[in-house]
Amino acid sequence: MEDSAGPKKNRQSINTQEELYQMLVENAIMGAYLLQDSKFVYVNPIFCENLGYTKEKLVGSTFLSFVHYDDREMVADNLRRMIDGETD
Repeated sequence: MEDSAGPKKNRQSINTQEELYQMLVENAIMGAYLLQDSKFVYVNPIFCENLGYTKEKLVGSTFLSFVHYDDREMVADNLRRMIDGETD
């Protein structure tokens, strides 16, 4: 007979860890965000406060749309180099 409590207990542990991580990031004193394909997919409240935008305004927007036009090329190049693992 197999113990079916193992997978259920593991899933509960993962859920608890995810909840703790989410609580940590949501209540952090530093801004945090996630980008996917150059768009914000997650922003925490402090990040919104620091930028002066709502979560609804930021999520789904490209990060470059919040960078001054004169700096966009430099910022995009820096991000590309960081993703490619290039460091100075």
